[in-house]
Amino acid sequence: MFGFSQKSVAHIFATVSFLALIASTGRAQFTNANLRGTISDPSGAPVAGASVAVTSADTGLQRTTTSDGTGTYSFTGLPVGQYQIAVEKAGFSKYVQSGITLVVAQTATAPVTLQIQREGRLMYVSFTLE
Repeated sequence: MFGFSQKSVAHIFATVSFLALIASTGRAQFTNANLRGTISDPSGAPVAGASVAVTSADTGLQRTTTSDGTGTYSFTGLPVGQYQIAVEKAGFSKYVQSGITLVVAQTATAPVTLQIQREGRLMYVSFTLE
């Protein structure tokens, strides 16, 4: 039709298809970010089984995971923006960190040190008004 052989048309089609495939699979790598870290106690020992929630301040998107046996947690494919993480584990005080900024193609690290939970004490004070 335009002087192209059938082989040339097939080659052009294959090239365009390949480029489209690369663009569609690569897009997620360049519009998202990752967040990971290690959770430890005050002595530096890893805390396994801690519940970790990451929440987008921009969209309200929330994802959760649990720290593994080495205290490590990981979130992949998060949209870029501002985030907050919250970490909870029985026997420890809740940990919250805000203002985590994720940028395109970044793998950010947010280490967490959990503090031992102290039992709340209630103090009664009595006095007499004169």
